Amino acid sequence: MLTPQDPAWIAALNTCRAMKVNGGTVDDLLFFLRRAGFWKVESIRALRELEHMTLPQAKVAVHLSPVWSDRYEADEAFHDQLENELNGLVEAVETKARDGRLK
Repeated sequence: MLTPQDPAWIAALNTCRAMKVNGGTVDDLLFFLRRAGFWKVESIRALRELEHMTLPQAKVAVHLSPVWSDRYEADEAFHDQLENELNGLVEAVETKARDGRLK
């Protein structure tokens, strides 16, 4: 993950700022960032900084953007899998606690 001091990150943000001044949209910024090799996480960070979005707002904007639409189904499936596994773990812990088997 890039640090705030990383020259590539600084250059990308500066380019995005210039794009905004020239009328660039959120999708324009996301398109540029993706083409420049940045991932969804960096795109979320950029929107938080450049557009002053909250973390949930930035996540939704990136996740639902046309720029990342090719990842939507796979990301949703991954999220569902994690949620199911977490629910299974919670259920197992609750069962052990209820049965007095939790150490």
